Amino acid sequence: MSSAPPRGRVLIGVSGWAYPRWRGDFYPKGLPHRRELEFIGVHFPTVELNGSFYSLQRPESYLRWRESVPADFVFAVKGSRYVTHMLRLQRVEQALSNFFASGLLALGDRLGPVLWQLPERQRFAPDVLQSFLDLLPSTTGEAARLARRHDERLDGRAWLEVDADRPLRHAFEPRSDSFSAPESLRLLQRHGTALVTADTAGRWPRFDALTADFAYVRLHGATKLYHSGYTSAELREWAALVCAWADGSGADDRRARDVYVYFDNDAKGHAPHDAAALQALVDASLPDGALGPQPRAACLHVRHGGLVVDTARASPLEAEVLHGVGEVHAVALDAGLSQRRVERPPGRADERLPRAVLAIAGLFAHEHQRRPLAALGEDHLRRVSPELTPAASGGRPSQVVHGAAGRHPFLCSRAVDPLVRARHVPTI
Repeated sequence: MSSAPPRGRVLIGVSGWAYPRWRGDFYPKGLPHRRELEFIGVHFPTVELNGSFYSLQRPESYLRWRESVPADFVFAVKGSRYVTHMLRLQRVEQALSNFFASGLLALGDRLGPVLWQLPERQRFAPDVLQSFLDLLPSTTGEAARLARRHDERLDGRAWLEVDADRPLRHAFEPRSDSFSAPESLRLLQRHGTALVTADTAGRWPRFDALTADFAYVRLHGATKLYHSGYTSAELREWAALVCAWADGSGADDRRARDVYVYFDNDAKGHAPHDAAALQALVDASLPDGALGPQPRAACLHVRHGGLVVDTARASPLEAEVLHGVGEVHAVALDAGLSQRRVERPPGRADERLPRAVLAIAGLFAHEHQRRPLAALGEDHLRRVSPELTPAASGGRPSQVVHGAAGRHPFLCSRAVDPLVRARHVPTI
């Protein structure tokens, strides 16, 4: 029996997390602001830390963020704009030392790629790019040695230690089409630096060249920069590309790659919902083990893509994730991709956890233009999921409740079995 071909991990998340617009929408109403990153860690395996772009953060902040997320969570850290926008990649040795001394090494094994975003005016200059890439540390050990050369501004507030010497990845997001030059791509490839694929509503060029052993995607909005959400069709196109890069079928070298995807269309609150919807599509396309780290929501279980929620095992935060559900203990949504029926056998724990409730709910909302599910009518429910209509459930009525997302409906059905809660869970 031949083994499955290697695949990279797919990690999908959002850029930042402290957005007032998300409160009472993605975040449950009343969730303390200090727990918003913890909530992100329940729903996504990664986040882009962008406060580091605007100013040097402190080690205690990185330590607090590290402790707020699961052990297998990944932070992408945005490089300082002082390096990219003010110094414009030149004479940056001291600035890089200060940046790496500011505390990001305290993230330990949760530290993922470092993102370097360039201003639109920055054009490709071979000598400048070569010199900058030569300075970037390729391991956390190199980063610590660079950090020890910080100046007096970080005296008494530097983090200079690493618990292990790990590879350190860098991603490069230019906004000038001059970086599509073959020499630019060769330099990035030689240094193992990923050229970011960015969707910017046509404002800046999109690059699809793979220049490293991982891919990095930023989705800023398809039609209006930072504002517009993604349609189901658009998300399916991105899911196909992400999966093709993860398994190598979409790469010229046929190599499997890890793929990091971050939604930055946060102005109107679309980012977390679009991220959850894309994750649901990717989850349906990739086999187990190719999805990167799973969240820690112990009350959530998945079997063959089906989602089962056991509130008896919910932590206090997980109970907030299920905000408003009450006695309804299972989520059953269908995006029209399949009609699989899933049961969790009594007494058997499932080791693989799903992304989160919103991974399914977000995609379902996309499929139905975020209309309340109740407005779709029982005829639609019968077409989508005959098992969940009142007649099929022995007279027990299906209920429509609103969970943590507020605008994303959860279709739920009560069942007698206290372990299963919902006997049939058709999902994508």
